[in-house]
Amino acid sequence: MALTIAQIIALAVQDASCPNFTTQAGQKLNLILQELAQDYNFSSNQGWLTGNFGTGIGGAVHAGNVVNNSGPFQLPADFLRFEFHDFFWQNGGINYFPTPYDMDEFDAFVQQPGFTSYPVAYAVDMSTTPPGLYIWPAASGAYPYFGRYSRQMADITAPETSSVVPWFPSQQYILHRLTAEMMLTTGDTRAGAMLAMAENDLKKFIAKEGNRDTRSVKVKLDPRSFGTSWSRLRSTKIIPW
Repeated sequence: MALTIAQIIALAVQDASCPNFTTQAGQKLNLILQELAQDYNFSSNQGWLTGNFGTGIGGAVHAGNVVNNSGPFQLPADFLRFEFHDFFWQNGGINYFPTPYDMDEFDAFVQQPGFTSYPVAYAVDMSTTPPGLYIWPAASGAYPYFGRYSRQMADITAPETSSVVPWFPSQQYILHRLTAEMMLTTGDTRAGAMLAMAENDLKKFIAKEGNRDTRSVKVKLDPRSFGTSWSRLRSTKIIPW
């Protein structure tokens, strides 16, 4: 049976010989879970978003001359990032996967009122709350879009007494990592060895997580630099003046 947050904390402070440090252990446990969400992509903190181009536009615009129906479309408040090919839109039962660009690259795209088509590029502005999604060219219809994204998981309230089971499945890693962090707090010389154990737990978990070992890894060429000769043209060469 999976351990609760409170049970993990109780074991960690016992192993670190600091049984009265449960409050500090709870704070560190939330930091560990934040780090896992921010630094890695796991299926256990994956979210799913849907929307339609032409709706959901709003928020601060931190881009150049953005035309109507090019964005920003509001992303979920817990959005962290897309992986490559995790965002697509649909028309007539066919899925289209636009190429991701940085915001500074998106600013260089030509924006003209009335210029609409099938979106071939997108960018995410993480400087706003919630994050904003931009597409180019502006969509020529209210096409539905979909995305699989990494989520920033909510902190555990009062972790030292919480009966919640952590969202991260590898409890061995959480226990070893939290124990090591508490040893660092108390100056325990065993901290280094415990951190090494935690790192090994995480490596083993990553190797199997998401059923990745059932298939080979594909090497992907950057579609911004590789592809058909037309797709590599500058936007100023694509749009007639």
